[in-house]
Amino acid sequence: MSDDFELLTMKGVRFISVNLSRATINEAKILKSIIEEEIIIGVRKLAVDISQCEFIDSTFIGSLVIGQKKMKEKGGKIMLIDPAKLDKDLFHITHTLGIFEIYQSREEAIKSTEEFKLSFDSLSEIHQSVI
Repeated sequence: MSDDFELLTMKGVRFISVNLSRATINEAKILKSIIEEEIIIGVRKLAVDISQCEFIDSTFIGSLVIGQKKMKEKGGKIMLIDPAKLDKDLFHITHTLGIFEIYQSREEAIKSTEEFKLSFDSLSEIHQSVI
């Protein structure tokens, strides 16, 4: 894997850091491959950190969307980390901004998955006490 993409796991969330200022068709192919590999090995909480990207094209967004669809089929999700530098128009034009959970930091993404686990565990406990 190139230095343009780094993989890291923190508290059960797999992160892909995109270390590029511009992410276009060539990088989209690499990202798609990485996401597919992560799904195959069982990753279900994947966060793509695009905080260093100043530009991404529609093919890169397409790889994210395809990845999100495949991840949802397996009961998982892809989150985006800090797309603040990006022009949101492309996301709006392609109607893709709403399909991702967006967080400003890795810590926020981790916390969101922990809160979900807490609420799920709480529901399980309530269910058990009712039975």
